[in-house]
Amino acid sequence: MRRRYERAFGSAYACESPDAPRLDAVLRGECERLGIMWRREDAFAYLRELEPKWRQSTPV
Repeated sequence: MRRRYERAFGSAYACESPDAPRLDAVLRGECERLGIMWRREDAFAYLRELEPKWRQSTPV
């Protein structure tokens, strides 16, 4: 298994599936259909809108 992985991906820690474009399209389509945020920018924009649940007690 190790040799097979190394032949396909070398020493890369992360490896992209050969089917990544299709899988990405499926994920995006399902998230849009279900109303789930999938874009990083949207998720961070949403987080900035939330009120903090706690306040930092020490100065930064």
